[in-house]
This record gives sequence, C-alpha cells and structure tokens, in this order.
Amino acid sequence: MDFNYINYTEAFEQHAFPLNRLMLSLGIFDVAPTSEFKVNFDYLVSGDQDLAEQVAINAREFGGTIKPKASNMQYELIGYALEDAVTTQDWKGLRKPGSKDAPMTAQDVVTDLLFEQRKKYDRTMNKQLADCIVRGLQLNKHGSQQNIVMADEFGSAAVTKNIDLNNAATLVDIELDSIQTTIRKNLGSKVDYLKGFVALCSPEYFRAVKSNQSVRDTFKYSQGQSAYNIENLIDYKNEYPSIQTFFYNNVTFIMVDDADIGIAANKAVFLPLLFKGSGVFKWHCGPVSKHQELAAQSSGAPVHHYQIKDSKFGDLFAITEWCALAINALPSVIVHSENAA
Repeated sequence: MDFNYINYTEAFEQHAFPLNRLMLSLGIFDVAPTSEFKVNFDYLVSGDQDLAEQVAINAREFGGTIKPKASNMQYELIGYALEDAVTTQDWKGLRKPGSKDAPMTAQDVVTDLLFEQRKKYDRTMNKQLADCIVRGLQLNKHGSQQNIVMADEFGSAAVTKNIDLNNAATLVDIELDSIQTTIRKNLGSKVDYLKGFVALCSPEYFRAVKSNQSVRDTFKYSQGQSAYNIENLIDYKNEYPSIQTFFYNNVTFIMVDDADIGIAANKAVFLPLLFKGSGVFKWHCGPVSKHQELAAQSSGAPVHHYQIKDSKFGDLFAITEWCALAINALPSVIVHSENAA
C-alpha cells in the first residue's frame, strides 16, 4: 500500500465541535502528549500549606519547606483504532448529499467516514475521562495492568459527603462550604491552581438542589419580591443544548444524564477545576502505532486521522487511532454526594 497522509488531524482540531461531550469540554485535564506507548513520570505530593515562620534577623535561624513525597510511576496507554474502507461502489454514480447535481467523490466518502470516526472517538474519550473522575479507574483490556485504580495507585480515596436535600431545614450553602473546604485541604500545595468547583449531578440530585427551600430562599430574597420563577432566576449557562447548569455558592451544578459519564440516580460528584499545569488531572496521549511510516514520524496527540491507498485497486482506507490514559493523582479531591440523610 502506498502511504498517503493528509493532515486530517489538524483540520479536525480546528473545525471539530464538542458534540455535547461534557468531559471533553470542561477542560478538567492537562493534555500530556508522549512519543511512546508507555508513560513514565515522577509523582510528587506536597501537602505544605504552612506559612513561613518568623526568625531572628541577626541569628543563623531558618525556616524551611516540607519536602514532597516522591515515587516513580509507569503505565501503559490504552489503544484504539478505527478503519473503514472506501470502494468504487461507495461513490461512483452517486450524487453528493446536499447538492443539486454535484457527483460524489472518493474523497467525500473519506471525509464523511473520518467525521463518523471522530464522533466515536469523542464518545469513547468522554467515557474514559469520566471513568477517571467519577469512578476513579482506568480499564486497559490489553495492558499488563488491566485495572488501574487511582486510590490504590496514589494513596488516597474519594471522599463521601451526603446532603439531605429533601429536608427543608437543610442549609445547602453550609453543606457546600464543607465540601469546598475538604477539596481545598486535600489539594495540598495544588490549591494554588484552584479556579472553581463543579458538581456533576444526576437529574434527581440536580432537581433536589433547585427545589430545596434554602436554595429557593437565597434567590427569592436576592431578587426582591417579584413572582418567583427558579428557571429565570438561576443563571442557566446552557453551553450545550442538552445540558442544564446553574451557579450557586461558588459551585457550578451540571445536570448529567449521559450514560457514558454514569452518575447514579440521586447522586453527584464534586470536583475542582484547576488552572493548567497543576499536574493533578492528566490526559496522557500517544503517537500512531498502526502504520509504520507514520508511526516513525508521528508524535503524541489526543487523536490521529489519516488515510492509506491500496496500490493495486486504488481503494482508500479512512483510519482514526489514538492511545490515551487519564490520571487523577489526588483522588481525595473528588467528593461523592448522595441526596440522603
């Protein structure tokens, strides 16, 4: 087969849209490209949030910092590859969809197939990133370590904090203060990267927060004595057509009914949003592996799109491949919550 590479990867990065894939759109993870199919990194954990001690000016007296705990970690990336063939019967004598009489071409079919492959990539990575955040694991069917459990690997576990949202006496803002304090504390020195909090909520939990009396009172009294309509008073961002959000007490609540993300009924997952470079949430991504010439020259990227051509019959093959591993190096910054007493 002749090697025929067109820069579809760059084109998709410029023009592809999120397709309502929440985990790809929130910007939770730092993307970390690698040229290998294994990732090797030093894991440094620092819990130093102390202030500097005062010392005598003219004496040889010093304070210091707490040295981070260090360990070396190595994991294999999880591989995926999609291939669809384009033959003469896919385009010869056919009209290009959306046109009056323009003929379909083989390249039109390649583009359509790559777009469908891109959508499957988006769906798959949406789930893999959710596996890391919501369930605290990565499943590598063909890896030497098939189950990577974040709590086992990094020495801390997600926290549980239930809130009785059905109780009119529950002060939701106070309960949220407790969750935010827990996350800040467990971030350790990484708290310097903190920029906000997100709650991924099942529809039941989301509605329970909205309907709790203390939440309603907050908006009622802050909006005067006009007729109360929570859909109008709560700040819905509606960044995606199928997702509802509102902001309350420094937390962005997002209603999630996507089965791939998998928030159980009456539950929510609270997490911090961090500035880039924190190293807490990392999405390691690698190079091409299926085509030898491209593998020899490719570097790490979240996804690779390309085509190859059969030299005998001229058939084209649309190919999308990627390898990825999502890591949460501080599992205890995730707080699981249930609408329960």
